[in-house]
Amino acid sequence: MGCDLWPFRRVMRAAWYVLLVVVVVGFPALVWSFHAEHYSEKMRAWFSAGVFVLLTLPVTFYEVAMHLEYYTRPDLQKHVIRIHWMVPFYSLNSWLALRFIRARLFIDPFRECYEAYVIYSFYSYLCVFLDTELGSLEDFLAMQPTVGHMWGFQYIFRDWRMGTEFLWECKKGVLGYVILRPLTALAAMGAKAVGIYHDGEVTLAGVWFYTGLINSISQCWAIYCLIMFYRATKHELKPIHPVAKFLLIKSIVFLTYWQSLMLAFAVEAGWINTSFTMYNAEDVAAGVQELLICIEMFLAALVFAYVFPPKDYMDPSAPSAGFFNNLKSMFDMRDVMRDVTDVVDADVSMTKERVANLTSRVVHTSGLFLKGPRDFFKWRRWRKGHRRHRRSGEDHLDSEAPLLRLYESIDWSLTLPTGLEQAIRREEQGELDSYAPSGGVVDGRPAGELVSVSEPISERGGGQTLGRL
Repeated sequence: MGCDLWPFRRVMRAAWYVLLVVVVVGFPALVWSFHAEHYSEKMRAWFSAGVFVLLTLPVTFYEVAMHLEYYTRPDLQKHVIRIHWMVPFYSLNSWLALRFIRARLFIDPFRECYEAYVIYSFYSYLCVFLDTELGSLEDFLAMQPTVGHMWGFQYIFRDWRMGTEFLWECKKGVLGYVILRPLTALAAMGAKAVGIYHDGEVTLAGVWFYTGLINSISQCWAIYCLIMFYRATKHELKPIHPVAKFLLIKSIVFLTYWQSLMLAFAVEAGWINTSFTMYNAEDVAAGVQELLICIEMFLAALVFAYVFPPKDYMDPSAPSAGFFNNLKSMFDMRDVMRDVTDVVDADVSMTKERVANLTSRVVHTSGLFLKGPRDFFKWRRWRKGHRRHRRSGEDHLDSEAPLLRLYESIDWSLTLPTGLEQAIRREEQGELDSYAPSGGVVDGRPAGELVSVSEPISERGGGQTLGRL
């Protein structure tokens, strides 16, 4: 199988080199001819972009065909192929948007959605490789030292527990962008249809500002989660050279997105010259963006062929299901749907739980306040002093606050026991530090001895017992 393909590969390469030479030699002459014939700037830009698309597509098709022919690692290669399709998807999308300039507002979102899909595919590619090499990625991470957040983020988020939680947070961060990007694209298309999108205008009255803000935050968080994942597994990922692959994908994602933002700001600043064309500044900036992407994707196709080479999987002795069967397998998207469903279900369940907890807390606090406002504020002051006392040192807390722990576990929305009132009174008198002195007594009991939960409190509780709480 491998030997039979060598002539085909040589012919394909030779044809592409001939095409490249023809373009390099003939392209300047064609541009000059278009100028002499007074073709419009739009048509000249569209034709120039088409030349780069014509050079880009054969490179990607050739690489994908080689991967499908030598489909020896389907679990890995399906993600590699999905990443490879980024180049022609971007290239053709931008070329069509450049030709149909009025329809670009509905064409570009498809490219941007695929961008999020590529980030997810790269993350899945890394996870599959590690699962294959390590057996269980979760078990491996559980045995690793904690990977702290990068500078600045440690003040906002607590460290993720290594193992299942760490892997889940990384996965959720990446898939969050995959989920949000199509939603913001749909919102953008709806806003464009009703005329409230205000493309490229930095104004609070337009939807473009909000969708851009959401996309920027979710994209940066997805990239951050990828970096966190790499920091935890960089030594195990060395055989597949992940840094070059990550930088390539990251550069395309960030270059195209921030390039569009820079052009939008250039429009706002009035730096776009429209004296040579009938189009306005927004359309000119959009056309420049689409033309640049077509040129950049040609260079990206060459780099992709180097960074994700099919030769890594070429094993003529390995069995193959056949080219067309492998082609059908490439379009199997069940793994993506399964992961997205898991994240959405988990987020919905977590949101329901938080709403239920918040509702319960509000009801309990409101009930306590309505039952006795004076006792409520006393309890708040006591809790505040107790927390300061607890933060002052674990040793101090462990030796002097057994009763505080008992009271902390009681549902205060039901009652306010005598012991708590006495504690509040001591705190008000500045005697919190001597609340349970070593070797002394508290209410006639040895220090450290807990009040029995079944003992009646008859002084003020009206025969009520803590056990009934």
